[in-house]
Amino acid sequence: MEDGQLPKLEEQTEDLTRKSSDPPTAEQTAHSTQHLLPVKPLGTLLLHNSSPSTQDLVKNIPKPTTHPSDPLNWSAPFKWYVLTVSSLAGLLVNFVAIGPSIGLPEIADYLTGIPFDLNKTLYLFSTTFLFRSFSMIVWMPMVNKLGRRPVGLLSLGISTLAALACAVATRRFTSQMAARFFLGFGAGGVELVAPLIVTDLFFVHQRGLAMALYSAFFYFGISLGSIVFGTMIQTRDWPDSYCLSAALLGAVWLLTAITIPETAFRRPISNFHKKLPPGRCMRLWSGVIYTQETLTTMLGRLFSLVCFPAICWSIILWGFQLAFLVAIVTNLPKSYALEPYAYTTIGSGFMSFAGLLGAMAGFVQGGPIVDWISTVLTRRNNGVFEPEFRLPALLPCLVSTPLGLLLYGLGLHYRLSWVSAPAALFFLNYSLTTATSIGLMYSIDILNPIASEVISTTIMFRGIVTFAMTCDVHNWIDRVGPRTLFVVFLLISLVSTSPVIPFYFHGRFLRQYTASIWPPVSTSFSWNKDRI
Repeated sequence: MEDGQLPKLEEQTEDLTRKSSDPPTAEQTAHSTQHLLPVKPLGTLLLHNSSPSTQDLVKNIPKPTTHPSDPLNWSAPFKWYVLTVSSLAGLLVNFVAIGPSIGLPEIADYLTGIPFDLNKTLYLFSTTFLFRSFSMIVWMPMVNKLGRRPVGLLSLGISTLAALACAVATRRFTSQMAARFFLGFGAGGVELVAPLIVTDLFFVHQRGLAMALYSAFFYFGISLGSIVFGTMIQTRDWPDSYCLSAALLGAVWLLTAITIPETAFRRPISNFHKKLPPGRCMRLWSGVIYTQETLTTMLGRLFSLVCFPAICWSIILWGFQLAFLVAIVTNLPKSYALEPYAYTTIGSGFMSFAGLLGAMAGFVQGGPIVDWISTVLTRRNNGVFEPEFRLPALLPCLVSTPLGLLLYGLGLHYRLSWVSAPAALFFLNYSLTTATSIGLMYSIDILNPIASEVISTTIMFRGIVTFAMTCDVHNWIDRVGPRTLFVVFLLISLVSTSPVIPFYFHGRFLRQYTASIWPPVSTSFSWNKDRI
């Protein structure tokens, strides 16, 4: 197929998907360094092989090699251990990034004096996601070139030192902001590595559950942070909570350094891997340069991929959902400290137990239920898997997110029972865990060879959306009232989530058409053969 030619939609799906699991042909790699756009729609795979002799055999995609260092050959318990430790790192960076906001009045009083400035202090927490966005410019090329292990260790190390800096930089607001810049910068690397480990260790039919585990841990961090920091801030000095965070991050860094090997691996086996002893995977850096792509090419994808409809929607979905949760978590200690609630910091923090339950429910929805639905739809489709088969599990979020926003906004406006706040946290954590798992996995399914760029683009622009929605949320509530603001948030949630319906029915055509025709997008879909 010549460059720019529109693939023929009417070609037999089985023929196309059968090609998807085979190595690229000579024609597809006519230029020795580039893998051109295949005829099939991106992400379409022949996943189930149903016949009288095979009885619904599930194909393992990607196909593992025979090399002992290939992560796909590791035992299932060890794979889940590696993912759990990596997800625990994601939990802790959110724990220390957002958790202290439960003590916003106390921190504002300490850093800004009397009368304390809550809106100024809020920037310490809302900018966290902006700093993570900027960090993708550094972490993404590093993780592509050097692998997951060096980036994971370096980013965890930076996060640990930054947490210590937050504990001692308590005299001035500017020094605390500087420390939290490095906290956000380090968290960006941790947040990038964990989803990539999902794609490194698990086959396509296993990734729903694995990504849901990562997503649940990610939001456990926010809820646990509110609970622990709320208790410590009221019973001890607030910098002590940062010392605890630094100790926990340091422990995970040590666990990662000792027990987690490199998970990046080239397929088919490169000459370097054939000579590489398995023990090299436990070094700080394995010594492998995993891609020969240029820095300009990789960074260019950060901006061009946002034009791809599925990725653009994933950014909007994740960014707004996260903004809603952060807005409530940061506003709750201020609003519920007033009459008729008069909650202490501990009381406000304990409301986040409902958030833990919501994230657990989101794990079930975004993991086992997603895998079951996609398996059923794949079998009905003659064994052909389409990334859109994950999307029906997102439909409950069309109800749960608006319900959570309505409970918090109206509950605060009309001074209803305190139960409205934890109920809102439950529904929003449920929606966010589900949406993160499904939205991110949907994008990765489509563009798996350049998964790191897909994840980085999503994190980068998600951070910008979240910052824009939360940087002045206290002033917005004061100006228009919680009822009006959260009704507006409700409408935004419906607009950002409802595209799940057209994407389910027309996503296959969209990913084929835009990847072939739209220049800003199609130029991103030529990648070096060492990325396959």
